[in-house]
Amino acid sequence: MGSDSIRRRERCNGHAVVCENRGASCADRPAGQTSDLHDVVDRHAFLWALVPIVINAAMPATTLSFSIRDWFAWKPGHETRASWFMPGAEHDWPAREGDPDWATRPAAALPMMLRRRMSSFGQKIVGAALALPGAQQARYVFASRHGEFATTLRILEDLHNRALPSPADFSLSVHHALAGLLSIQTGNKEGHTTISAARDTFGYGLLEAVAFCVERPGRSALLVAYDEPLPELYSKFQEPDEAGLPLIVVLEIAADDAAEAGTARRFGLEMRPPELSAASGDAAAIPLGQNFLDFFLSDSAETSLTGDTLTWVLRRVARP
Repeated sequence: MGSDSIRRRERCNGHAVVCENRGASCADRPAGQTSDLHDVVDRHAFLWALVPIVINAAMPATTLSFSIRDWFAWKPGHETRASWFMPGAEHDWPAREGDPDWATRPAAALPMMLRRRMSSFGQKIVGAALALPGAQQARYVFASRHGEFATTLRILEDLHNRALPSPADFSLSVHHALAGLLSIQTGNKEGHTTISAARDTFGYGLLEAVAFCVERPGRSALLVAYDEPLPELYSKFQEPDEAGLPLIVVLEIAADDAAEAGTARRFGLEMRPPELSAASGDAAAIPLGQNFLDFFLSDSAETSLTGDTLTWVLRRVARP
């Protein structure tokens, strides 16, 4: 990461932690130039805690338009895009021009030296991200409730046993470690943001990626959302929706007017207070990422992803 600027932000309610690596390009901003949205948030971290409060104050609803250029998802038994298709919906996902194996190709195979630096789950996460060609030039948004908690647990066990923690475990225990390894592998210098926000993690990750693309229409964002069940020692802290894990969801997102017609899926995103459309017991027991996939791969016109602090309303926009 070198001289790249790395920042950590904590929400006042203790639920969300955001780490940002803005990339080398931001260091070259001329003195006196107006700060962008990310700079403002960096200097005023408490604004993150005010987001739900402001929205609850009945501010006018704003819809952010965006497109999903490409996607990949993984969970046990679903190793390819085709394995996620609804029965009879295969015709909605034709083979991409010049890439006839797009639907049936699994996550990318990693070089041996890279595999040796990561856990088995970490390999699946990075492999899923590399399944999208956009990983070469998009800004990364990693969203995970716990990160690779098993790695952190090994460090705690080593300390408890008065043993020296593994240097590899120590270096990979930080929340943005995989984003760093992915950027090294791809040579991507666009920077990254990592988000953890309890049950709302996927929603805030999606919002971060969409907002970045709306702010910078010529650039894309790669949302990498992932989680796995907590280790047995911490299972009493596991929430109902975590029963649907492990799950990895990767989306290449662009501003709506920057996406290629005919290949991208277009959507509108709106935020509402959660109490206006509280999740049912069944919906609350499903990870938000899985709820999103169910909508994304269906022909439904609209869905709501309800978390603890916000509801994210997604509407499908017809292709031109």
